[in-house]
Amino acid sequence: MQTTSKPVQAGLAEARRSRSADPSRFDDELDDAGDEWQPLSPEEAAVWRARQPKAVVWRLLGWQSFAVIAGAVLIWVLDALGLFKRVSDFNLAASFAYGGGAVVVPAVLMAVGLQGRFTRRLSTTPTGALLGFAIWEGFKVLASVILLFTAPHFVVGLSWFALLAGLLVALKVHWLVLGLSQWRARRSV
Repeated sequence: MQTTSKPVQAGLAEARRSRSADPSRFDDELDDAGDEWQPLSPEEAAVWRARQPKAVVWRLLGWQSFAVIAGAVLIWVLDALGLFKRVSDFNLAASFAYGGGAVVVPAVLMAVGLQGRFTRRLSTTPTGALLGFAIWEGFKVLASVILLFTAPHFVVGLSWFALLAGLLVALKVHWLVLGLSQWRARRSV
């Protein structure tokens, strides 16, 4: 990666200072009326990229996986203790894990696919980037539907309630993670 030259760093620092002096002003009010838009140089683009927040996709997928596994283990333990008044066959835990897996596994495949060569080739234009995202989102939804459709075949003694609970936990845990990360970011500022 290229390093940024001192004049570029000084110019970016000056732009930041002038913009932060009055945060109520809009960016176009700060620019001179005669200035034309110019693309960023490679050094300026590298500085801009370094200031942008890092993608949290893998962290979110990790927390989704953790929540599904922790929920399945908790159900398995409670089922083993006989708290569900059923024969301890662990079908509830398997159904919960399968429901969560029907969300997490296609999401992981989508995340890998979005970083792949095919999507990078499409992403040379804004329309191509949107098309690549739409293709992978369609694949993710189709894979989730297929996994849910085949659930009775793969999970013996399937509990639909537990499967839906695992599905909902996997779908909703990312909101908790995003909310906590924003709360932590605001608290540290």
